[in-house]
Amino acid sequence: MLLDDFLPPLTNGIRRVKDALAETGANKNQEVDSLVVSVSKEFWENLKLETEVRWKPKDRLSMNSEGKLTPSEFKEKLENGDLPKEGKIVVNGSLKLTGSVRELPDNLTIEGDLDLSGCTDLTCLPDNLLVKKDLNLKGCKKLISLPNSIIEWGGLPDGGTRIIDLRGTGVSETVLSKFRQSDHPGIWFRTSESVDENEILFKIHNERMQSFKKKVEETRQKWESLLPQSITKKIFKDF
Repeated sequence: MLLDDFLPPLTNGIRRVKDALAETGANKNQEVDSLVVSVSKEFWENLKLETEVRWKPKDRLSMNSEGKLTPSEFKEKLENGDLPKEGKIVVNGSLKLTGSVRELPDNLTIEGDLDLSGCTDLTCLPDNLLVKKDLNLKGCKKLISLPNSIIEWGGLPDGGTRIIDLRGTGVSETVLSKFRQSDHPGIWFRTSESVDENEILFKIHNERMQSFKKKVEETRQKWESLLPQSITKKIFKDF
């Protein structure tokens, strides 16, 4: 049934977001945990996917027919050396890789976040890499340069600010200072643990949360036209 499968993850996701917001609001001068953003994105993406599966099965295309890989499929092919040598590689979703990664393939597009934090053997990024959301390079100490294409990515698809985390990388202080001082519309380069940067991070997370709440409200209104009010009340009662 719809509620048996759908209600628990929705309400749990909402609770986690609210708990995280309450915690960061009380400690806004400390580093804000990325839970707020990650849960919001995961919850909203799952929400859209479930909507497709439940109500528009004929319109839903398989990932294979679109020539895309799931994050788990990409990881498996990367580990086994089975990724194609030519052509574009698209990962349909957010991708987190472990510290054993040394390099990424050319012509790679990530349709969500790319988390390479702790990949201490990573030495470079492909020039034609495209990440649709955030890029986390924290702790990539052998990474000493970045592709020029990064500054051309701009903001997030929804108009929000993209976060590129460069803390603990091998990128020189000269380059980091250049990123801090230059104007890159829609992109924020995180380079330190300073109070000022934590304030900026808190502001970005808050903006994303407001955008997320707006999307949920728009979805709730749409659902009210498709489902009985008693069901929509149960789904959104905790938000």
